[in-house]
Amino acid sequence: MTRLVDTGFLARCEGPRSIEMTRVEVPARDLAAVSDEGFSPSMALAAARSLRWAKAAMRPERIAATVANLGRAKAGARKDPATAANLAARYASCRWIIPVAPRCLIDALALDRILLAQGLRATLVFGVRLGPFAAHCWLQSEECVLTGTAADAGNYTPILAVR
Repeated sequence: MTRLVDTGFLARCEGPRSIEMTRVEVPARDLAAVSDEGFSPSMALAAARSLRWAKAAMRPERIAATVANLGRAKAGARKDPATAANLAARYASCRWIIPVAPRCLIDALALDRILLAQGLRATLVFGVRLGPFAAHCWLQSEECVLTGTAADAGNYTPILAVR
């Protein structure tokens, strides 16, 4: 716990506090239902830049600030699920070329940054499961899971949604 508090992701408090449950409906659709837009050199470059940013942004000492900053940035962005799914499909089609190991958090952060650069808002979701314990992160619109699969996301209970 001390390490999580030191990162700023959790905070100490005196006495009991109520915590509102995160309400997130995980879409049944994922990118398998979206037509592949094919490889795009400009998207590959954007993905490489965003993945580099995400690697630094997800460090334990920075993740709390990263999540807070994304939340603020999303306030001015618009929802456009179709365009978000199209950009996510383009990201996925060129992701293989970038020599950064795929991880749920790094890919969700990188794609979220790309969408925000286009003025688009998606929901960054952190989820957990028990028995055995595991954590997962994904990006979704109202209609589609944008990173990973809907089946995988559906195996986790959302505990934090950054809208």
